Amino acid sequence: MEKEVDGGRALYDLLGMEPAPKIQELFDTATPERGRFSISIETLGDYVGDYVFATILVEDHNDLPTTWKSLEVVKNKKVIELDPKYYFASDPLSALYQAEEMVDKIEELAKSKQ
Repeated sequence: MEKEVDGGRALYDLLGMEPAPKIQELFDTATPERGRFSISIETLGDYVGDYVFATILVEDHNDLPTTWKSLEVVKNKKVIELDPKYYFASDPLSALYQAEEMVDKIEELAKSKQ
């Protein structure tokens, strides 16, 4: 099954990552609207795994909702931040670029943990 939500093709199809259980449930039961699923900020914690890839659209992280800042992955610095301008398309070329950026970010995170 192709998971053609923004960045999903790169993360799940090209890189072979496994979605968190609630994300998999969305793939199995819902249809994305314009390439994305809508979930409320209050339920965000139900959808994250051990790490989270995020496209953050605010300049100051202090402006992010308390719900986001209270997530364990955020507090434990397990957020892999991606450049938002590359994640609003899921065509094959965009997915390839996204996969390359994700791999680079994973490598950066791994090096920072050494």
